[in-house]
Amino acid sequence: VEEKIANLIKAAVLYEDKSIYKTLDINTRKKIESKYKDNIYFQNILNNLDKKREWQHLDQISFHFLREKRHNDLTISVLERSNPEFKKEFLSNLLDFLYWQKNRELFKYFKEKYRVNDYEYIKPKANIKYKDSISKVKDILVKELNIKKELIGDNLIQSPDFEDEKNYLKYWFFSNMSNTEPFGEGAFYVNLNKISSNNVVKVINLFINNKNAKATARGGIWYKKVIKVNKGFYLFSFDYWTKTGEEKPRLWLWKGITIPWLPSTEKRWKKIIYILNNVNGKIKKLKPLIRMLGKGSMCVDNVYLGKLDVKKLNFEGPYWFKVMNSDRQSLKLK
Repeated sequence: VEEKIANLIKAAVLYEDKSIYKTLDINTRKKIESKYKDNIYFQNILNNLDKKREWQHLDQISFHFLREKRHNDLTISVLERSNPEFKKEFLSNLLDFLYWQKNRELFKYFKEKYRVNDYEYIKPKANIKYKDSISKVKDILVKELNIKKELIGDNLIQSPDFEDEKNYLKYWFFSNMSNTEPFGEGAFYVNLNKISSNNVVKVINLFINNKNAKATARGGIWYKKVIKVNKGFYLFSFDYWTKTGEEKPRLWLWKGITIPWLPSTEKRWKKIIYILNNVNGKIKKLKPLIRMLGKGSMCVDNVYLGKLDVKKLNFEGPYWFKVMNSDRQSLKLK
């Protein structure tokens, strides 16, 4: 139903014909008008461009029109008609999105119209490959916790490096916890991003408003399958990259599991290693979620979840956690 309504709104926007939208019943229209109150394309066909709106509050329909070159004339005409003001931070993140989507025409339009002279597109360097990444994780566990490599179980995650798009779509989905109760407002977008010859998942967010919200807005990638676990220790690891320092990255494994905040990577790939202490067997299931709660860009790669075939480890508390640089050179262990 949601997809059908979104397609109907896209058609109404594209043909600038609100009669298409008027075919819906009044209750559905009220819900749509609330949901898309800040959508500059939708408000254009309702003749509401003169009203005060939060035009930086983009949604998936906005992203659709922004990324598609064939809609550039429409986007530019609506912007020229409304002449909205945008904050510098928003424009920088929007330019990142347009450059990522290879919409150079619209990228140039925004850059010139809003005189963003100090913008620099920063592309992540190619990350360590999956096989090497897992090898390095094992090296770290040997050095830090004296866990022999053969005691580290197989990866329970399918499509851990996102190289096959079909498998990625089969096993992962875009978790968009924003713009619906009880969450705050956000402008999250998630998709694959090819760096050199490797796919990574990229999460971008351009807007946050948690005022009066019961829960903060957040967005990221969530594993579709629930993974059953037994008593013992479990290792969770992945590589991530953040640009602005305002992304507020975090992971989630299951309700009730203590998880630390992740640090900004300062435009470098970093590897997190998290070991869950489940020797009491209280945790029965895991369903990994990697997300961010702030604004900016985050890339994710090389996800790993496996059981450690050990009875005891030398750390106290419910988890052991470490963040290291991911590149080959900095991970050489002496």
